[in-house]
Amino acid sequence: MIRAVAAVSAIALSAAPALADDRPVGPSVDAQRFRLDPVGTGLPGMPGADLLPRHGGHVGVGVVTALSPLEGSTETEGALIHRLTTMDVGLAYGFGFLDVFAVLPLHMDAQGGAEDLLDRPHLAGFAGLGDVGFGAVVRLLDVEEITFGLSIRLAGTLPTGDETSMLGWAGPTFRPSVVTEFRAWRIRFLTETAVHLRPPADALAVVAGHALELSVGLAITPTTPTELRGLELAVMIDARPELPDASGEPVTDVRRPLEWRVALVGRPTPCLAVQAGGGTGIGPGWGTPRVRIFAAVDVTLDASGRGCGDRSAL
Repeated sequence: MIRAVAAVSAIALSAAPALADDRPVGPSVDAQRFRLDPVGTGLPGMPGADLLPRHGGHVGVGVVTALSPLEGSTETEGALIHRLTTMDVGLAYGFGFLDVFAVLPLHMDAQGGAEDLLDRPHLAGFAGLGDVGFGAVVRLLDVEEITFGLSIRLAGTLPTGDETSMLGWAGPTFRPSVVTEFRAWRIRFLTETAVHLRPPADALAVVAGHALELSVGLAITPTTPTELRGLELAVMIDARPELPDASGEPVTDVRRPLEWRVALVGRPTPCLAVQAGGGTGIGPGWGTPRVRIFAAVDVTLDASGRGCGDRSAL
C-alpha cells in the first residue's frame, strides 16, 4: 500500500509542472537585434572601418528601447514582447593592427505581450544578462590615408541570455563581416556585409536560422568638417534576410527583417562622443520593432589614459 501511494505521488509531482503551465514557449531568438558599436569608430548600430589608437581603449554605454520587437503569428497573439529596454556596455582595446572588443548586454526591462499566451512572470521587469558578445577587427585599408577604408570583423556571442524568454539564442553564434568606409569632405558612407551563423528557431511563426546581413549608413557633417567631425547627421538601413534552409521552404516576408533609423552624433572633444536617435521596422520581419529609440556615450583614451591618441603614430 505504501509503495502504491509513493508511486502515485511521484507521477503526480512529475506531471505538476506540465499541468501548471501548458502555454507555448516562444522562439529561442534574441529579440533585441540592435547593438551599439563597441569600438566606437562607426555610426550608431554599425561599425566603421577605422581602428582605435595603438594601445588605446574604448568604453561605450548605450540604452535602446524597442516597442513590439517580436510578434506572434496571429493578431490574437499580438506582440510576444511588448517592450524591451537593453543597456549595452562595450569595451574595446587597440593593438594598432587590430582591435578586440566585448559587449555586455543587460535587459533592464522586458514586458511580455499576448496576455492569453506568453504573459509570463519572467517577461516583466529586469530580465538579466543577454548574450555576451566578443570579437576582433583587422584593418586592411586605412581610411585616414586613402579616403577608403576596408576591414574584416569577426564577432560571436555566447548563450548567456534567457532563450526561453526570447532574449538569447539557444547556442553560440558566429558573425564574420566585411566593413567598408568612404570619406569625402562632408560625407561618410559605410557598409557592412555579414553572414550570421546561429542556432535555428521555429515557434509561433517566428522562423530564424542563418542569415545574410547588410547595413548601409550615410553621415553628413552640416558644418565645415575638420578631422574631428564634431557633429554628424546619419541615416542607416539594415536588411537581414534569412538564408534558405535544407527544407526548401520559401523565405517569407517575416524572415526578411528590414529596419531604418536616423541619429545625431556629437563629438565635443576627440575623446567623447554622444549619440541619440530612433527608427522603425519596415514590413513584418521578425525582430523589427514598431519604434526603436536609443542613446549612448562613448569615451576613447590613449595608452596614457589622458588623451585620445595620436593617429600619426600608427
